Amino acid sequence: METKIPATPTAKQMIMLCFTVSVMLVSFTSFAQDKWLGYYESPADKILLQVEPKDKEGYFRGRLLYQDVIIPMKALTLLGVMVGEYQSNGVDKQFTLTRTGDVWAFSIDSQDYSLKKVPQAEFPADAAVAIQVTKSRLPPVQQATTSTTAPVAATSTVAPAGVIIPENFSNVIKDPGGTFTVNIPDGWRSKQQDDAYVLTKAGETTEIGIAAHHYSDRQQMLREGNGEEFEDIFNYITATSQPYGTQHVRTTSRGKLQGKNVVIEALFLYSPHGGGVMVSATMYSKNLIPEHFSLVEQIAQTVVFEKPVEDNTWLNRVRGKQLLYLKTISGGSTKYYYNLYSNGRYDYVYTYTYNSNSFYGSDNDRDQGTWRIVNRGNKAVLILNGNKKGMEEIVLEKSAASNELTGNGERFFVKAIE
Repeated sequence: METKIPATPTAKQMIMLCFTVSVMLVSFTSFAQDKWLGYYESPADKILLQVEPKDKEGYFRGRLLYQDVIIPMKALTLLGVMVGEYQSNGVDKQFTLTRTGDVWAFSIDSQDYSLKKVPQAEFPADAAVAIQVTKSRLPPVQQATTSTTAPVAATSTVAPAGVIIPENFSNVIKDPGGTFTVNIPDGWRSKQQDDAYVLTKAGETTEIGIAAHHYSDRQQMLREGNGEEFEDIFNYITATSQPYGTQHVRTTSRGKLQGKNVVIEALFLYSPHGGGVMVSATMYSKNLIPEHFSLVEQIAQTVVFEKPVEDNTWLNRVRGKQLLYLKTISGGSTKYYYNLYSNGRYDYVYTYTYNSNSFYGSDNDRDQGTWRIVNRGNKAVLILNGNKKGMEEIVLEKSAASNELTGNGERFFVKAIE
């Protein structure tokens, strides 16, 4: 039985959101998975890596050509680095992939290679095929259910209503997706990068990060967000999570970034409309700087969530339809679909099969939940709230064909529910 890598809306990845936004002036990495999808190759070294979309449990799936063997792999991203697993002669192994300028640094078997990302590539038809990963040394899905740190006092709450703007918080910024507004302190400059903001101030080494998150399971984060340790990537980071008031979560991450001691304190606030906002402070010191976490709390108190506006045009187009994704290449076949029922419920079915050179492998997954479509920043967003995975978002775009659409950059067929 395979050990699953954490799904998109886990505490681990929310902590990664905190870390990533906090250090984006050093190396900003978006959560958008399509930045990782595609092919990476080094013909001279006979290396070819294919990264396919995540399944419902959060795996990046794909294959790796290495030492003339095609190896099924699974991977996740930590701090802007892809960490993958594969098996070689019955031994569990890992590789890493990270961008360095125009090339991608690929480390495997204690060797470093430079790969180029290409739009298409073919795996050799006569290459041997390795078995799928059956074990996992990546961070486990389940973690301790209670925190080892002292709980935050019950009086530490973020006011959901009757917002009080602290003095000298006169500047207002708006989430590019239109889900919230927030006031920032005077004297701090905001810089938008992708869908997040980084606040800096002259003479301050601390950085403040503000970004929307699109997850809704607070309890899962509390279960899984304690005792996380990420080693050998930017040295190390250890993270813990604990309740903050009755509705939100506080995370504390400690470790080193590029040789510097770092403490990251973050508040994850949850919106009544789904998702929420993360406000964090990255402090380059061994210990928490209380006044900087107080600043995070003050900023968080100014957050006002906005209810997304439904997109009736897209709603009418996909209501009662099936969104079908198909992809077959070099012996591997991926198929999944969403049945979007008129009553606001949906079913999800995923299958993956591989059949080449007498090797056959398969995997499958299912989920169900509720769906809706909102207009966010002039984009139609399909929001899925699954029983297993939690909240997932798919940005919808028109396609030239009337029976197709594009979702997060991938082609879907629009057809009647079977």
